[in-house]
Amino acid sequence: MQTRQASLEGTGEIPLRRLVKEALRMRPNRIVVGEVRQEECLDLLIALNSGLPGMCTLHANSAREALVKMCTLPLLAGENVSAGLVVTTAYVLAKMRTRTGLVSPVLTETLRSPPHRGFR
Repeated sequence: MQTRQASLEGTGEIPLRRLVKEALRMRPNRIVVGEVRQEECLDLLIALNSGLPGMCTLHANSAREALVKMCTLPLLAGENVSAGLVVTTAYVLAKMRTRTGLVSPVLTETLRSPPHRGFR
C-alpha cells in the first residue's frame, strides 16, 4: 500500500494514517510502516499495544530521541490524545520488547539510563 498526494483539484489524497488503519482492518499477522512522521504513530502504537507484532522506522539522533519522538508524534493526532497515555504506552512497549530480546542493546541501555522528558 502506498500514499498518494492530492491531485490538482485537491481530491484523491491517501495519507499514511489512513493506510495504517486500512492495514489493521485486514487482520494482519504483523504490521511494518516504512517511516513514521506524523499522527499515524498513534495508530501504530495502539496496534502494538493490542499485541500485534510490528515495527517502523523514524529519524532521530539517538535511541533516546527516537523514544521521545515516538511519544511526541501521536500528539499530532488530535486534542483528545493525552501525553500520559502515549508516554506510558511507548515506554511499556519498549520495555516488553527488551525483555523478549527483540530490541537492540542500544535501546536497552537507553531505558536503563536516567529519566528524560517524561519517562519515569
